[in-house]
Amino acid sequence: MSVLVIEADTRYAQQLKENLASADGLGLDVHIVPDIQQACKSLEEACPRLIVLSLEDDETKPGAQCAKLHKTRTPLLVLAPPDKKEWCVQCLSAGADECICKPIGRRELLARARVLLRKDPRARASHEYFDGHIQVDTRIQWACRNDIPLHLSNMENRLFGLLLERRGQSITYESLCVALWPEKDMESARQQLAILVHALRNKVEDDPSHPVYIRTRRMVGYYFSPQNAIDRK
Repeated sequence: MSVLVIEADTRYAQQLKENLASADGLGLDVHIVPDIQQACKSLEEACPRLIVLSLEDDETKPGAQCAKLHKTRTPLLVLAPPDKKEWCVQCLSAGADECICKPIGRRELLARARVLLRKDPRARASHEYFDGHIQVDTRIQWACRNDIPLHLSNMENRLFGLLLERRGQSITYESLCVALWPEKDMESARQQLAILVHALRNKVEDDPSHPVYIRTRRMVGYYFSPQNAIDRK
């Protein structure tokens, strides 16, 4: 899922990107833009599930910035400069979902991001899938095929969760590798990914050599293809 970071300082922007991308099990695709103007252009392309706005000390209208982004109806996390708690009041009043003063540690950033991502209505039931043939709930690491339980490993469940989150959309090999094995070099991670996809297909697909659920988009990555999914609500 996509996160849009608005930060003019390239070094701090990269730090935020690395911290957000390291979120276990979320598979965040982080985009960085330097200002609100670029953010508005990127919103149509990136369709983020969360916006992180990092304010600078010379900002004159923090509330106005937040009001503009609030119109997108995307959860908004604002990072205010140190000792600018009064800005937090302005930002929250203007529509920000959360506002805290820098510095913010990696664990706190990820915790707050997770809370806001859960508020996004598009995230509802993203961990579940049911079509009468297979049934999955990655939140509790449970799946079955033709009413026969499947025993997914932790890594298989994490991969399934990433694919379900963006069902119908391709996720690049690189993004999956970073989400699943952030410490591995890309070559080793790609090999592990191929093995993991093969193992998951063997459990989920009727014919793993001709998969209908866990599909490959050549030279791009993998995607989950829904098959007449049933809404059980």
